[in-house]
Amino acid sequence: MTDISKGLLPETWNGAAWSTDDCRLVLQAIVSSQHTAVPVVELVAMLGAGGAAKLESMNQKNLLLRRAYDPLARDIDAAAFGPDFFDVYTLSSAAHLLAARRKLKL
Repeated sequence: MTDISKGLLPETWNGAAWSTDDCRLVLQAIVSSQHTAVPVVELVAMLGAGGAAKLESMNQKNLLLRRAYDPLARDIDAAAFGPDFFDVYTLSSAAHLLAARRKLKL
């Protein structure tokens, strides 16, 4: 819960490139998605200008986890990566997913 709460208060993280609204938008997209993972290209488009840098900053702070398609991985369904197997962002653990749902009241 601490990581998710801190993510929604980026001013508490030195060097955070995202805003509270950015974080809320990304978390909502991930927890609401069928596979709890959203392609990077979709999140960048949702965030608009500077979206890639914001996502990378969240990834560097371990708020998000960027995953490439791996046919041996079983924790994220291959459908989450789309037909072209784009990288996705997800949360780093099931506990983070539950905390995000609770914090966002979903």
